[in-house]
Amino acid sequence: MASAGEPVSSAPASQPPAVGPRRTQRLAAGILALATSVLAVLLAIVLGIRWQQPAYVMPFAVVVVGVLCALLTAFGGAMAVLRGQVTPWLAPLVTLILIYGFLAIGVLFIVPTVLVLLLLVNRRAHRVQVNSTPSSRVGTALLLTLGLVPLSLLVLLGGPVVECMPQGVESSTPIWTWLGNVAAGGGASETGSDSSSSSAPSQSSGSVIEGGTTYSFVCLGTKLVQFASQ
Repeated sequence: MASAGEPVSSAPASQPPAVGPRRTQRLAAGILALATSVLAVLLAIVLGIRWQQPAYVMPFAVVVVGVLCALLTAFGGAMAVLRGQVTPWLAPLVTLILIYGFLAIGVLFIVPTVLVLLLLVNRRAHRVQVNSTPSSRVGTALLLTLGLVPLSLLVLLGGPVVECMPQGVESSTPIWTWLGNVAAGGGASETGSDSSSSSAPSQSSGSVIEGGTTYSFVCLGTKLVQFASQ
């Protein structure tokens, strides 16, 4: 029993802060930052390789944008590691899912997805602690989104203008010329003729219009042997 002159402790001794979850989040953030940075560099290299191939009709500005996106991705990942944040990577992932879902299905995909995201954000908002800093998370997520999303779109939606296939020739409009075609009100058209024999692969030739420029091509089987502007 404590004497009258001895102070009585009214609160338990303070416990040292737990560092386990913090270290785990920083480790996970480091793994994600390394993986996404490597992926961004590889995608930028792919753009550089495609720029050297005439069939992609790619301006050098696309390669510059790809390098800048890779730098933004690396910088955003470094910020997330320093702050021990993992959730910022959800922003570019959700953005890419929304974009490709809209391209594949359209409004039927966007509307229910947005409703689900609003419910999740509203539920998470009630669990945010007072000492949290959402502005820092927004800044990191914005950097990762500006880096990964445009870079992924440039690679995945930037196919060659002409592709030689076993069943014939396929023509597509890369994302960097699609916007120009829409603004100019033009499109792409293709004309060609095929010839084949039993002892040699089939040969296809023709022309395609992209961005107001006419390109002639020659396919030998599945290999593009000639592609040039007229």
